This record gives sequence, structure tokens and C-alpha cells, in this order.
Amino acid sequence: MPGLWWHADHLDRSTFNGNIAVTPTQYKAAIKALGMTQHETAVFLGVSIRTANGYANAQPVPLYIAKLLRLCVKMKLRPEDVK
Repeated sequence: MPGLWWHADHLDRSTFNGNIAVTPTQYKAAIKALGMTQHETAVFLGVSIRTANGYANAQPVPLYIAKLLRLCVKMKLRPEDVK
């Protein structure tokens, strides 16, 4: 899906305590592309709903979560495909 945050030219490579800077808009675009709600995303990522909501509202997203979301979107994987 062209234009979303996982393309290298759109990825902010700055870091914050080992976290990659992913904007809330980019995070929300990824979960939208996967067809998930905030609650489904929290369950999928193994985080609390509060944490998932924080990622959508400027809390730093850990690198492993950014990579997982990017991989799922790029490979068109559904959460049930990566259990």
C-alpha cells in the first residue's frame, strides 16, 4: 500500500530510548490497513488497551512492534496468520 509509513522515505529514523519514532498517524494507518480496532490491536500485540491507545496518541512505539506491524501489512498477514 503505497504512501504508508513503512516505506523508507516516510520512516522517521530518529530514536527515543531504543524506540523508533512512529507517528500516531502512521500507527493508526497500519492498524487500519490490517483491519483491526484498538482493542484487537492490543490483544494482538500483547499490550494493554491503554498502551495501544497510547501508541495512537504519541506514546513511543517500540521497534519490535513497528517491525511487526510493517511486516504484517507488507505481507498482507492477518493477526490470526502469525499466532
